[in-house]
Amino acid sequence: MGNILRKRLFLITLCMILGYTFLCTSAAMAQKMTHTVQKGDTLWDICEMYYGDADLWPKLWQMNPFVTNPHLLDPGDVITLFDRKMIDELGLSMKTLEPSIPTGSTDVEISIVEPETEQTTEVEPSAIGVDLKGIIDIDTIGHLSLTEPSVMGRIFASENANYILTTGDTAYAIFDKGVVVNPGDELSACKISKQLEHPITGKDLGYTVSTLGKIVVQEPAGLTVKRGEFFNKENVYKVYISLAYRPIHLNDPIMQFQEVSPCVLPVSMNKEWLDNIVTTKDQHELVGQYSIVYLDKGYNQGIQKGNLFDIVKINIVDDPEDETVFEGKGTLILPDISIGCLMVLDSRPDTSTAIVLSAKEVMYNGIYIKGLSWIKPPDIIKTLARCPLE
Repeated sequence: MGNILRKRLFLITLCMILGYTFLCTSAAMAQKMTHTVQKGDTLWDICEMYYGDADLWPKLWQMNPFVTNPHLLDPGDVITLFDRKMIDELGLSMKTLEPSIPTGSTDVEISIVEPETEQTTEVEPSAIGVDLKGIIDIDTIGHLSLTEPSVMGRIFASENANYILTTGDTAYAIFDKGVVVNPGDELSACKISKQLEHPITGKDLGYTVSTLGKIVVQEPAGLTVKRGEFFNKENVYKVYISLAYRPIHLNDPIMQFQEVSPCVLPVSMNKEWLDNIVTTKDQHELVGQYSIVYLDKGYNQGIQKGNLFDIVKINIVDDPEDETVFEGKGTLILPDISIGCLMVLDSRPDTSTAIVLSAKEVMYNGIYIKGLSWIKPPDIIKTLARCPLE
């Protein structure tokens, strides 16, 4: 009788242990896995460390929207990692050992203890982007403005009485009242389009601003005569045309110079997006590979520099099963046809400038675009040169 009782107690204890182990394992599966950022960590490194694939970082960034720069993380921040379901869906495996779960914990913190080594000089990590300077001159891409652009002044005369100016010429600029400039300031000579119409709605769209060249403020110049006395003309300056991309004319407006880096970090879209190319550089109707195009949405609407868009044709055909005597065939909407890809080069509050990276056929202003979301960057990105981001 005593042996039977001991066997029963043993079986009960064994079941309790197995049940506790199962419950702990289930709890571990249900917990969020996280990584606490150490100095020098990047999303690139974290994906390489846990999954053996650094190219997964855009998906990890989507899961951690508080991160402003995926390659410059703040020590102490807690990064949410892929859960077990996503790991299985992606066909991944964790490179780390199973974490232990502290009592009462709601998160699981995964860490890897590296063996101590001799201290070396730390090098700040740099993000890797794609280099577009071999494709376009980034300083000439211009931008779209939904309102009349604000200018600083205009070129009104030249040293040699030339009407058309180019690199190396000296000219004179008059600036608007209240505009402050100093010798050495670098500004842009520009061309502003007429008021444009939206290609789909026909409503007022705005103005495109094209950059014609760079000018450098040299010194105050010009005298004015009042009541027989000479006074300095405070808002007139001598300027030097340091670089002309196109011919610069007298009366062309002057605007602030805004530098845009040709090194772009590709960024996955974090939401569904359907929009249009609303106009192009120089208002060309046809759109092809390496065309500069403009969107009437910007970072206020969620578009970031580096976002990619699929350029698509809406695929609508007759519905073979929907036919009436009076109305004719109905319509059937099939999946969109991808005919190209573009990347955002510059995102402003309510507009963006982009480049068409690929075009399978001739396209027209007003064509539809769909935001691209990815786990691994699209193949088109792999064909571009790499560059370290500043």
